[in-house]
Amino acid sequence: MVAMKGNVASKGRNWQEYNEYLVKRGEMYLTFDVLDSWERDLEELNRSKLGGRFAYSWDFIELLMLIHVVFHLPYRQSRLMLCP
Repeated sequence: MVAMKGNVASKGRNWQEYNEYLVKRGEMYLTFDVLDSWERDLEELNRSKLGGRFAYSWDFIELLMLIHVVFHLPYRQSRLMLCP
């Protein structure tokens, strides 16, 4: 992180470093590892479950919530976009 304390005029400002800081503070990393472990997670959730079986893992639901918040997509649209 770039420290901008004190008298900036006397020290000067490293504009390249400051610009990189501004770009990086908005970064967000999405991992789609959920899709790799889809079947294993569902088997674990549905093991010894009575009644209807789960169709989606909790990790997948959290990924959909994140996409919903960040990209302002409806849940139905984001689910159709990602379902294997």
